[in-house]
Amino acid sequence: MNPNWSQLRQNLQSTSEEVQAETILNLRKIVNVTHPPIINLVESEMIPLIVELLDSSNVQIQSDATWILINVSFESSTYSISIFNAGGIPKLLQLLKSTNIQVANNSAWVLANLCGDNQDFRDRIIEARAIPIVAECLQSPNINLRFLQSLVWFALNTVRSSHDNLDSVSLLIHPILNQFTKTDDRKVLVDACWFFEFIMTRNRFIPSEIISDLLNHLNVFMNNNSNFYVLQASLRVISSVSMRRHYRYSEQIINSNILPTLIRFITDENDVVSRLACLCCRQFSSWRFYGGSGNIQSHLFNHDLIPKLTSLFESDDRLWRSKREGIWLLKNIINIDYNHRLEITSNETLFNAVLNTLNSQNVELVKEVLKFFQHLNYVTLSNEVEFLEILRSCDFQKHLEDILDHVSDEIHSLAYELLRQVFPEAVPNSLCNYFASPEE
Repeated sequence: MNPNWSQLRQNLQSTSEEVQAETILNLRKIVNVTHPPIINLVESEMIPLIVELLDSSNVQIQSDATWILINVSFESSTYSISIFNAGGIPKLLQLLKSTNIQVANNSAWVLANLCGDNQDFRDRIIEARAIPIVAECLQSPNINLRFLQSLVWFALNTVRSSHDNLDSVSLLIHPILNQFTKTDDRKVLVDACWFFEFIMTRNRFIPSEIISDLLNHLNVFMNNNSNFYVLQASLRVISSVSMRRHYRYSEQIINSNILPTLIRFITDENDVVSRLACLCCRQFSSWRFYGGSGNIQSHLFNHDLIPKLTSLFESDDRLWRSKREGIWLLKNIINIDYNHRLEITSNETLFNAVLNTLNSQNVELVKEVLKFFQHLNYVTLSNEVEFLEILRSCDFQKHLEDILDHVSDEIHSLAYELLRQVFPEAVPNSLCNYFASPEE
């Protein structure tokens, strides 16, 4: 049966609260379907009437009205802009403070959807002073879980893209961080992590005490939570911190004890978790700054980085992306720290494990391993006797000769170049002529 939109509109304008309540309930039922007829609501000019009912003293009317607006906010901007045009934003922000949790949650949901729709909607909502109100709601000691989910979803949608209001959005960091420690709800944790990741990526400077609190909380969650989505989101946040390379943060990173946690996840059976853990360690390893607690690279070494990387390189091809990150991590270390380079080049077990990756079926990984040895040969200038002895004891020459007939021309050339540089006496003249260019 098709609704009589004209009659419904007329009933919404009734002076009888009972008629209004019945009508708004009927409208809620009408739009509570898979493909709600939102266009009919808009074209019959009922959105302004529904928005007006947000001021009703009847909580049930407010609840039904906000529910309808949730459905409208899910639609395209063509329809959802009608909520703005009807003056709905200030009313929805006011309803965030409603003592009725359903009304408050519905209002947060509408605002979150609108923020996520497009940047113009988001900016208009922020300019309506939404951030201080949301921050106040987040600081409620006994906040309802569904309301918390909607508020964190709103916060996430305010930072999905860069804008001029990031400083005001930063007001949400502490309230969300405080709630972060009080819940084990997966949706809240994941959305909060993504919020922090976007904030870290787009804000030029985050106070070091916030970095410290955040890393401490993430460390606790990662050690007590095996959920893939929580781990993935947490690692993304840590990765965004590791990319900042600011000397102010190095001590917070070390004191948070996050480094041993990252190292532990290097060999995680999930390839995404393993790769992100390697990525974070690799990015931290490139820091040249010293915190009050010492060098970050030293702390990586002190927490059994090398044994973990050795185990990673000995694993199967399923973790090839993690292994590639591990190779880049080793490359960072030998570039920056001479003592650690010696520790790496004198570790025969590690070398055997790295050489094991040359048997990989993944061309990208094999190329990076060969480039690593090329670079290692360059930085040591081939005059570290101990390094050359290890290469010989690991049958490095044989590994190179075995892949000279690799299907990849680039791997073919890299292997030959390494043979020529490290074992020149082993390269036959015929092979030299084969690789020589016509100009030579």
